[in-house]
Amino acid sequence: MYAGLAWASGGYLGNLPTTTPGTATFIDPKGHQEGRIYLHGLWEVTKEYARHAGATQESEGFVAIRYTARTVNVVVRPKGAESFKVVASLDGAPLPAAVWGEDINVDERGRTYFEVDTPRLYNVVKAPQVGSGELLLSTYSPDFLLYTFTFG
Repeated sequence: MYAGLAWASGGYLGNLPTTTPGTATFIDPKGHQEGRIYLHGLWEVTKEYARHAGATQESEGFVAIRYTARTVNVVVRPKGAESFKVVASLDGAPLPAAVWGEDINVDERGRTYFEVDTPRLYNVVKAPQVGSGELLLSTYSPDFLLYTFTFG
């Protein structure tokens, strides 16, 4: 599933307010459908990616997807040189240890996250068998450039 407008005219974005590249405030509609990416907060959407455009601790943005798969990966590129955390939750709670992807860590508050430091594919969910759930990726960083989700 691609986050940019060049792919299926942005058809993977479930709550796209416009098909014109630019910055907009996205409101999570809840009730997510599988096969769609849902943004919440201030995001810049281009032909290639969606970038969280919030720049302060008061401006958290998130990406939500409903999926059925064994693995969930996300292709992310940091805009700047600083690394940043993306908190990952599954069905409203930290990822259970049984489904941690190779890039998942746990912070002192028990939140599961991955650290974005280079442009690459990050493995978020790696379950022993196919399962369904709702994955939420949240960040305060304006350097979060989301390109695509892949599933296995």
